[in-house]
Amino acid sequence: MIPTQDIKSLTTHAQEFGAFIKELPELVAFEKAQLLFQDDIEAKELLNTYNTKVQSLQMMQQMGQPVDKLKSEYEELNSKLETNDVLNELFLKREALMQKIQGINEELTESLGFDFATMAKPPSNCC
Repeated sequence: MIPTQDIKSLTTHAQEFGAFIKELPELVAFEKAQLLFQDDIEAKELLNTYNTKVQSLQMMQQMGQPVDKLKSEYEELNSKLETNDVLNELFLKREALMQKIQGINEELTESLGFDFATMAKPPSNCC
């Protein structure tokens, strides 16, 4: 059994680590981009429409249905998505944050000898 003092120390270090993560410039920038996105009705509608179109396209392809019309609509939406400044900023900041967090996980994995992020996930009852 782990002594209570060690558990308290580990908890304190975990809280400090969490506070450090919260202050990462990449996280702060992503949160700002998220707020801008939340306030931009056009960007939210565009992303929602795009995601819906992608799902429809995938379903039709799986069912062997013709998708030419949907493909052209998808390509038009994709072009709009690529030129939307709010969405581009959100995607860029999300990618930078993911890279930073993956780098942190790699350091933890190396020092622990196992993949910390994978072990921290709840077990899956699936396949």
